[in-house]
Amino acid sequence: VDGYYGSSHKGKTIFIHLVKLPEGATGINLPAIAQKVTACKILGGTKVDFTQDANGITLKMGLDKQNPVVTTFALTTK
Repeated sequence: VDGYYGSSHKGKTIFIHLVKLPEGATGINLPAIAQKVTACKILGGTKVDFTQDANGITLKMGLDKQNPVVTTFALTTK
């Protein structure tokens, strides 16, 4: 964990465990990965908009979707 998030994975799903958003941020930038991300949601079902390019993955979310303890995202890869 870098103070903002950590990650884990199982099969074709990558889990991002967001502890807090950087101040002023409305999303989180993740490093690039070789796999194509096909879907992203917060555990519990809320869909999250994202973009992926050669520079990385950006998860777009508002503070209203953030859990006060930890928000866990499930990124489905191909």
